[in-house]
Amino acid sequence: MRIWMLRTGAFLSLVCWGLAVYASPDELKQLVKAGKYSEAFDLGQKIAIEWEGDPQFDYNYGMAALESGHPQEAAIAFDRILMIYPNQHRVRLEFARAKFILEEYPGSRREFNRVLEADPPANVKARIQAFLEEIEKREQSKRFQYSLTINLDS
Repeated sequence: MRIWMLRTGAFLSLVCWGLAVYASPDELKQLVKAGKYSEAFDLGQKIAIEWEGDPQFDYNYGMAALESGHPQEAAIAFDRILMIYPNQHRVRLEFARAKFILEEYPGSRREFNRVLEADPPANVKARIQAFLEEIEKREQSKRFQYSLTINLDS
């Protein structure tokens, strides 16, 4: 009985590994399109070794990571694309959003402003302005907290 269980477990492991190896960026893209970000992120992690550096994979993996609560992974994926294709403004916009979530406000502001320089549609400009205003508000709050801390310590 034990040998049968071990063989079955080994077989199932190989089958699962095999499915991950044969998964493609197209499957990842379909999951992202369907809004199944957690599933897409999990799949992306399984096939990342094989597909990292492929712009389609990196974009969809980045979106899945960003929307499923993994902004650091998203930023890395988007950065890989931007190193090769710096004029991909949609990617830069998502990169800026990932940096915002990571509270990397100077980098986020810089990336949002680079997208604005490309003269995006009005609705995109409005969203970027909202992010920039929120960055300013948060930075002012941090400066105030820092100033208050220094004054209290004195």
